[in-house]
Amino acid sequence: MTRVQLHRRSVEMVRSMLAAHGIRVQAGPPRAASRSRAVRFDLVAEDLTIAVRVAKRSTFPWQVLVHGKRYSYRYHGHRWNLHSHGSTKLRPDVWVFVASSTCSRFFVVPGRRVRGFYTLTLREPSRTWLLAYENRWETIHELATVRQRNVA
Repeated sequence: MTRVQLHRRSVEMVRSMLAAHGIRVQAGPPRAASRSRAVRFDLVAEDLTIAVRVAKRSTFPWQVLVHGKRYSYRYHGHRWNLHSHGSTKLRPDVWVFVASSTCSRFFVVPGRRVRGFYTLTLREPSRTWLLAYENRWETIHELATVRQRNVA
C-alpha cells in the first residue's frame, strides 16, 4: 500500500469514527484546489478543521548523552511529520494521529497542544503526553462547544 493510499484509508477511518460518535463531518477542500497551505485540511467537523497524519510502525535510532558519554539505542514506534515542504504553518483546530499497524490507534489532540513541533514521535514502550489523547474523540465536542460559547 502506498503512502497516499494509506493516508486516504486512514482519513476514511477517522471519518467513520467521527460519524459513529455523532459528529457531523465533511471532507476538507481538495489539496489541488487551493494553493494556500493554510486551508489544506483533511476533514471539517463541527466547523473545526482536522488534519490527519499517519505513521507506520518503524525502527529508528535514538541517542542520549549522560555525563559526557553517548549511548545509542534503536527504538520501535511511530513518527509523524507535522510539516509540509519544511513549513510548520499548518494550524488545524484538531490533529488526529493514526498509528498504523495491525490494529490502528488514534490520538485526537487539540491543535494548540502541538504547535511548534516538526515531527512527533511515539516510542514503544513510552509514557509520553500523547497517550492521554488516545481515542479522545470527545475533544472535538469540547472544542466545538468552546468555540460556540466564544461566538455567542
